[in-house]
Amino acid sequence: MVFADKRYARKDKISKLPQWIQDEIEKKNTGISTDIAVQMAKTFFKEMGQPFDFPEGLLYNQKKLEELNIKEEDKIVEMEDNPQQNIIKIDFGDLEVNME
Repeated sequence: MVFADKRYARKDKISKLPQWIQDEIEKKNTGISTDIAVQMAKTFFKEMGQPFDFPEGLLYNQKKLEELNIKEEDKIVEMEDNPQQNIIKIDFGDLEVNME
């Protein structure tokens, strides 16, 4: 997004923008001249126009999704077979919660 209007340099105008836009506005990119803004846009579009190969583990293909579903179904069947051992383990990063 380009806010090419002097009014957007004012704090009260920026505060009326949605929070997600406010979070992305960098001070170094405010109050710049037109020629600098055009140069930055050219650089941005050159970078975005380059081919991008996703790392192998980043995307899930149909086969990977089916494998994950099978693993999840196996866990459910295992829990049904052993009702005495039905412990739900939830991992919140640093915090681990076990519930019966």
